Amino acid sequence: LWLPDACTAQDLGLLPPITRALNQIPLSLGLWADADVFDARRALAAGAQLFRRPADGRPVMLWIHLWPPHDPYVAPAPHMGLFDPSPRLRSLNEAVPLYQEGFIQQRADHALLQARYDEMISAVDAAVGDFLGRQRKAGRLSNAIVLISADHGDSFLPTYGGHAGPLLHPAVTNIPLILLAPGITPGSRVAMPVEQVDLAPTLLDLAGVARRPGDMDGRSLVPLLTGGSLPEVPIFTMNLERQSRFRPPTDGSAAIIHQGWKLTHHWGRHAGMSGLSDGLTDIEADWLETENRLAEDPMRARSLKAMLLAERERQFRQ
Repeated sequence: LWLPDACTAQDLGLLPPITRALNQIPLSLGLWADADVFDARRALAAGAQLFRRPADGRPVMLWIHLWPPHDPYVAPAPHMGLFDPSPRLRSLNEAVPLYQEGFIQQRADHALLQARYDEMISAVDAAVGDFLGRQRKAGRLSNAIVLISADHGDSFLPTYGGHAGPLLHPAVTNIPLILLAPGITPGSRVAMPVEQVDLAPTLLDLAGVARRPGDMDGRSLVPLLTGGSLPEVPIFTMNLERQSRFRPPTDGSAAIIHQGWKLTHHWGRHAGMSGLSDGLTDIEADWLETENRLAEDPMRARSLKAMLLAERERQFRQ
């Protein structure tokens, strides 16, 4: 099931139906079951084997990529049907939401798709919990750093579905960040928004590595994790449409969050969406971003947009 992402020729539009058909062969032959394909336990079992290898006293770094909870939302037993017993949307071909405006066309299935998504989260939570429990029992977590995060969330809003696209809604951009490490109080929570670029310097700091590449973005979050503080800085998120990789992007969206406010800016064209305009949101009072306050507070909007454009230009120069 790796074929749809195997080559850039997918963008030509000719290969997707061919690769989808090829992906059905192992399923039709009984070599795979629908729920087997995205079962997190497979990757975690392989990770456990690597973790058990002798390390000769040297530190071990293990990165495990789990595909779920990702569409198609087909959870393994006993999680499939946990939140909705309906026999519908239980196969790889069915349990896929349309993205962005197309999600509106699936109105009758919105709640069921979200239930299937929740079932995948339940399955992943159980699998990761079992994996960590086994490592703890074996004594491998006593001096370990464990980081759990994601690359995106999924939106099930009536007007916007999927996990990508230009809206940069909190359902898509707000992702988990869970850290376990010596010196961090278990169960403590930090409310300050941070970025994925902060993860690498945080891990280096926790590992006691003083040197880091001069061009590495982000900052260590260790002060926040150990009861201290960090100055609040603007954080950014961006979505770029598919386009030529040989020139600066001309189609995309970016958002800045600073001091409780969020500005989202769009430029160029956006597949699957129409009529987009910039938006300003008081995210502390309106975290679902239901009201655009841009017309009410144009000075704040201009200030945030200037910071956003400066960061966008810095990124595009790299």
